[in-house]
Amino acid sequence: MNTASNRYGGRRGLRIAAGIACLLLGACGKDVAPAHDHPHAEGAAPTNRIDINASVRQNLGMTFAKVETRRVARTLRLPGVFEIPDDGKRAYGARMGGTVEILVKRYAKVESGTPLFTIDGPAWRQLKAELVDAETKIAAAAADVTATDAMIEAESARAAEVRKGVDVLSARVVVLEKLRASGGGREDDVAAAKADLVEMNIKAAESAARAAELRAKRVESSSRIEAGKARVAILLDAASALSGSSVDELAAASKDAPGTPNWKAIGRVVVKATDAGVVDSVDATSGAVIAEGANVVSIVKPDRMRFRAAVLQGDVEKVSAVTTGVVVKSTEGAGPSTSIAGTVGLAPVAGASQRTFDIHLTPNRSDAPPAWAHPGTHAFLELTLASGAVDDALAVPLRCIVKDGTTAIFFRRDPADPDKAIRMEADLGPSDGRWVVLQSGVAEGNEVVADGVHQLLVATSGSITKGGHFHPDGTFHEGDK
Repeated sequence: MNTASNRYGGRRGLRIAAGIACLLLGACGKDVAPAHDHPHAEGAAPTNRIDINASVRQNLGMTFAKVETRRVARTLRLPGVFEIPDDGKRAYGARMGGTVEILVKRYAKVESGTPLFTIDGPAWRQLKAELVDAETKIAAAAADVTATDAMIEAESARAAEVRKGVDVLSARVVVLEKLRASGGGREDDVAAAKADLVEMNIKAAESAARAAELRAKRVESSSRIEAGKARVAILLDAASALSGSSVDELAAASKDAPGTPNWKAIGRVVVKATDAGVVDSVDATSGAVIAEGANVVSIVKPDRMRFRAAVLQGDVEKVSAVTTGVVVKSTEGAGPSTSIAGTVGLAPVAGASQRTFDIHLTPNRSDAPPAWAHPGTHAFLELTLASGAVDDALAVPLRCIVKDGTTAIFFRRDPADPDKAIRMEADLGPSDGRWVVLQSGVAEGNEVVADGVHQLLVATSGSITKGGHFHPDGTFHEGDK
């Protein structure tokens, strides 16, 4: 029973292979035959040309790669991935604990100043209360200065009157003493005038003391004003750190409440984007109470993208002098693409476990990246080495080369008839792991089969048993008729 099953499976595989050959080589007629007894071409000369009309190309998903002039021997290809460096990322966290409301969605594009989320927390209210208290104390100190200035002015007026009284009494004492010395006047009048002068001098001293006290009080009130202003400045700095708004913005008058500073009018703190970018992640849910320092939104800048690969320690000397390179997509050679040129840098420290160095390419900022290049996309870094074969050579993608036994084969599209492919033995030269030199049989601009090459190999391989044929209706028949 098992022997019969194996025989049937083997015969079925041969039938499928023979069917592909029949489809590609045109072994059967193009018209659907209702019976098995249809004529076949006899004595057809062998050929290395295969029909690949539009239907065959579509059915096989066939693609072509052009023969290009490349420096394969001098090219080092390194697999890697596009990534966003640290300077292309920015995290926006909770500067205080509180209730958060998210205002953006993941993958949304944002500009500088776009509101990202709001947060309502007790720390903001406490800060506002301290600002109100500081401003109240400033106002009280300013009122004290005003009142003290009035008292100093009044005391100055009284001191002026006292000084006038001192001057008058001093003059009277001098007159009375002269009169007494000439034999006139009374001693009692002189004594009384001197007593009045002493009392007036006492009043002058008291006035000077009161003026000094008032001046000291004014200095103290002024100091309280300055201390209050310094405290307000510190609190505004703290408010700026919590809100993300500048001190000038917080101190400016609110548009919604004229005469009221913005910091007093703000209820919920609005966190805004400082740079343009794309929302990479949203790590909180609206309505959630989050702790201070928790990350809420992360922004990335795709325009800061760079490419990172790894080079073996043994190749470091080869690439140490390389300063520029290009990145090409993984399917290079199977279709149109645009390479990305840039500046190459080698990491200063090797990875001990992998025995490799990180090497990165920073794209030229003036060049817009192609549509296929995105963070996380795998590609290849191409470096042109200073040493090695100098001559350029004709090359094709390595995946266009297949083996028929020990013989390397490729299929060149017939330049004279695009509906035919020519099976050719590959005269191979150096390879960089992705491209291989063809030393003969092709010219620049020729097309070779990429996708579909294995089906063509099966159809043309000499090892396929010609034990039957397929009809266009899909039925298989053993034998030649």
